[in-house]
Amino acid sequence: MAPSLRHLITVFALAFACDSGYDLDTTITVPADIAANYSVANQGLLLVRYAVDTVAPPTLREVAVLCGEAGDFTTRDVGDGTVMETQVTAWIEPVTGRTCGPIGPNVLEDSDFQNDDDEPQASATAEAEAGCGGHEASIALTLSAP
Repeated sequence: MAPSLRHLITVFALAFACDSGYDLDTTITVPADIAANYSVANQGLLLVRYAVDTVAPPTLREVAVLCGEAGDFTTRDVGDGTVMETQVTAWIEPVTGRTCGPIGPNVLEDSDFQNDDDEPQASATAEAEAGCGGHEASIALTLSAP
């Protein structure tokens, strides 16, 4: 029995359907001169904010508690659809009493953390991607002193 026209259209549409979610991978480089300002006694919390114009409020993620270690730290923002134009900002906040090192995927709700001009920071914009190819993007930030 030959497939119906409706069946063929459905199969064709599914073959070209887009993935329903996106991943925006972010790598934050903490240079040695910035990392040297932090220790077990004087910790810094590395944060990343993802601000998409069409989504409110922005997503804020804890990435690592810095205690003197330089290097690259990674996190990811995920969502529905394709990668939108997203302002990505990373900065360090002073904290105490935390465990040093990377933090698993942790979204902060109702946080008082705001990046100020006196904190090491970096920002860039992840460009919007159109169509089915816009489901993965990456951005790299390098913190610099204020």
